[in-house]
Amino acid sequence: MLFHEVYGCYYHCVGEMINLAIDNKLTNENMLSIIHQYAFEESHLHIIPSLNEKKWQIFDKPFHTPLQHHYSLPLTLLEKRWLKTISLDPKIKLFSLDFPDLDNIQPLFTQDDYVIYDQYQDGDPYDDDSYQEIFQLSLKAIRYKKAIKVHYLEKEMICIPYHIEYSLKDDKFRLYVIHQNKKKILNIHKIKSIELLNEYSQDISIFPPSKKYFVLNIYDERNALERVMTHFADLQKQAEQIDKNNYKVKIYYETQDETEMIIRVLSFGPLIKVIEPDSFVKQIKDRLIMQKVCNLK
Repeated sequence: MLFHEVYGCYYHCVGEMINLAIDNKLTNENMLSIIHQYAFEESHLHIIPSLNEKKWQIFDKPFHTPLQHHYSLPLTLLEKRWLKTISLDPKIKLFSLDFPDLDNIQPLFTQDDYVIYDQYQDGDPYDDDSYQEIFQLSLKAIRYKKAIKVHYLEKEMICIPYHIEYSLKDDKFRLYVIHQNKKKILNIHKIKSIELLNEYSQDISIFPPSKKYFVLNIYDERNALERVMTHFADLQKQAEQIDKNNYKVKIYYETQDETEMIIRVLSFGPLIKVIEPDSFVKQIKDRLIMQKVCNLK
């Protein structure tokens, strides 16, 4: 691990809770709010029980801490080296980010130090000025709720952008838009030009979601829950504890990634079980039958 856990999101969440407890403002509601703001959606399954059962001895009684000083963490040399590493990522140029003075800081590693073996090599041109401008205008349109006119491939279209997503496998960014009352996905590197239009007032929540989902039942043996959460960290999830060792996790994914999802689920073996939807369960069964017929293990 590059960092001690004291610098992780769990500690940051608890630090914010300590600040509220010192100010006598901590409630169960804002504990949940802090977790949803600073940690993962499923983190309440770990943080709140650890505090209430005093596994983490922060509170001497509900919503009260004996600590007297507010939580704060200065940047360590290790964190500065990590920030230096992040600043060297070509994707950082797409965002307006300010880093502290890192001129004399050595990075922990560079992109020459590792190889992502399962990633396509034709990623987006992050160093291209035109690509950077299109990405930033797309981001601005989403932030300020503006419609856009784009020249995509060989045609022009007026649409409403609402989401940008990065694919690690493809090393590409996708722009999610609404065009002619339908949700579409545009590859940003294929957008030749973009123009910001007026602010829109259309309620995009009325459109059906473009994502599909599957639900896992996880028996938490050999850190299965943690492994699943880490493995699917790039996807939206909802987690629910059923009993002491059993959890239910709902994971959302894009339709075009369905085959990849099936392969990723099967890699966990008997510690997880797909329980819905029926169509996804059937595909898992079909894949297992096919492996058995081919004598694959």
